Amino acid sequence: MVVNCIDILDHQADHKFLKQLTIAFGSYDLETVGLHLYDDFSWTLIGDQPIYGKENFLEALSIMKTNLAVQLDINKILIDRPYAAIQGVMHMQNGDKYSFSDFYEMDFEPYYMVISIQSFVLKME
Repeated sequence: MVVNCIDILDHQADHKFLKQLTIAFGSYDLETVGLHLYDDFSWTLIGDQPIYGKENFLEALSIMKTNLAVQLDINKILIDRPYAAIQGVMHMQNGDKYSFSDFYEMDFEPYYMVISIQSFVLKME
């Protein structure tokens, strides 16, 4: 997968972690993603029912692997602990493009652990 980053502060550990986690999501690296989710993690894709629990989320993510991202553009990462936001575009194997904004609640210390994510995803024309 090609990864393009704009306005990302790689020298800051929090930005670097969130960039790597976003890449893991985009490449469906369930092992890496799972390491950073609490067991009672929740994910809300706005417009759909929330998914509760790390295992349920990883199962849902594995179903999405049928249409892989070939390019990931990460345009913004904003952090105001304990919250973070990431905006970008995923270019899929089938030619579709999706703009996304993910809003994280997480524990940054002592380890990076995600409590919840709210995602806004729009298919681009």
